[in-house]
Amino acid sequence: DACSSDLSSGINAEYGGDLTALRGTVASLQQELGTELLSQLTETEQEEVKKLNKEIASLQSQIRECLERRSKLEVDKNMYENLLHNNLYKRRDQLLSNIDELGMSERKQDFDSKKAEFAQATVGMETTKKRLDWLESEMEVYTKK
Repeated sequence: DACSSDLSSGINAEYGGDLTALRGTVASLQQELGTELLSQLTETEQEEVKKLNKEIASLQSQIRECLERRSKLEVDKNMYENLLHNNLYKRRDQLLSNIDELGMSERKQDFDSKKAEFAQATVGMETTKKRLDWLESEMEVYTKK
């Protein structure tokens, strides 16, 4: 029993100091829980944190602006796609059909009129298509940001 008593007191002596140190660390950390992190930083570190917070806010603002611009471009793109599909393609097909029906038996004047109307519709379709392509490229720019 003397041996186990010596062993027990040796362990208590050896780990008792560690236990006291750990308790002190716990108490110190609990006191820090109520303080702000910034107050523990150097002045230079605090300035860096402020600078980074401003930069984050600026970048978030830029992201919002890009998203708004992209939304507006999507609305424009959809409008032009609808115009292209619902009106111009149908009109082109109708004019092509009318030209086919005219054939050689119709008067030259009617044929030329329909041909000019077709050319005008084709130019409008190409212009709208170019605008749509431009809007898609603009959307890609804002999507990449």
